Amino acid sequence: FRRLVEESLEKVTVAEVVFTMMNQLASMGYLKMGLPESVNLKYRDFEQASLAIDMLEAMIKGGEGKIPEDLLKPFRGTLANLQMNFVQLRRP
Repeated sequence: FRRLVEESLEKVTVAEVVFTMMNQLASMGYLKMGLPESVNLKYRDFEQASLAIDMLEAMIKGGEGKIPEDLLKPFRGTLANLQMNFVQLRRP
């Protein structure tokens, strides 16, 4: 088992881990905004949503010049969507 784990770690790239983390942050951002409301309203926590959005933005910025832009572009769109939804939901 240990050998299998070590072999799999040799094949995993940091970029793959980054993409996984960015996907998780995006998902948590939507969840913590309570979106979609029909399913996730009970999880709404704007402080946590803000943290997820800010961390996703930081990871995107950290990947600039290190990760191909065509791979970052979808995350930029997701970030923009998260930010727009956050502002709309926070309006009185």
